[in-house]
Amino acid sequence: MANNYTSMDDIMWDIDCMEGHDFEYYCAALLQKVGFSNVRVTPGSGDQGVDVLAMKDGIKYAVQCKNYSTPLGNTPVQEVTAGRNFYGCHVGVVMTNSTFTISAVELAEVNNILLWDRKYLMHLISATKQLPVRNDSYFDTSNREVSGKANRKQVFDFNDNFEEEKVERKGMRIAFKGCLIWSGLCAVMALVAFIVKESIMIGMGLAEGGFFLILSLMFNVLSKTSKENEFVFESDAGKITKTTFVWGCIVIAFVVFVVIGSRFGLV
Repeated sequence: MANNYTSMDDIMWDIDCMEGHDFEYYCAALLQKVGFSNVRVTPGSGDQGVDVLAMKDGIKYAVQCKNYSTPLGNTPVQEVTAGRNFYGCHVGVVMTNSTFTISAVELAEVNNILLWDRKYLMHLISATKQLPVRNDSYFDTSNREVSGKANRKQVFDFNDNFEEEKVERKGMRIAFKGCLIWSGLCAVMALVAFIVKESIMIGMGLAEGGFFLILSLMFNVLSKTSKENEFVFESDAGKITKTTFVWGCIVIAFVVFVVIGSRFGLV
């Protein structure tokens, strides 16, 4: 019997508690509901990094499903890239209830792999009018099209989420360009002040220019990071969260302003 969900949080809570294979079948059912056909789950062993195979508009998709509580790194991207070729599919996808590291995003872009993260998963679920989670009947094991597929109102445009991501990053890009331009103007002011020998104006131009240059670098890094990813840098040595990164950049910018300003008697 299907659960009665009152919010998306309830649905995601059940999904987060799923075992890996259950999540694969749920993703397969979800793809059927949003218009994919010939959907099937691959065998548990020897799947070559692909959990679900599906087709939409004549395009074959190889999907790896990962139910994780932490951001996914490069490994799933590498696996589904190989699996896509093994199964002769046109598109490779990593589908997760989590998010992706910066490194994974960069690798996916190079290999033309689609990354469907937690936000995208919720978008798909919304398109199905809250597909029940704990209901074995939701997956058509005969691999036939679901009965509701003919209703085109349920078909989802898979470009929507990526357009939203571009809009989210657009604000950061605008901030980056604005700070960079202002920093350049300050540099010009400092140069003119140097020519006319106005030391205070030189200091103001250099101090303010340095401040906004650091902020522009900060916004540039943030513009290349997914909104859902809480980290800006990840490596074997450790991770840096967005909050730490932003505060660090602001502190450095103020230090630069104070040091240069003190040199020219501004502070």
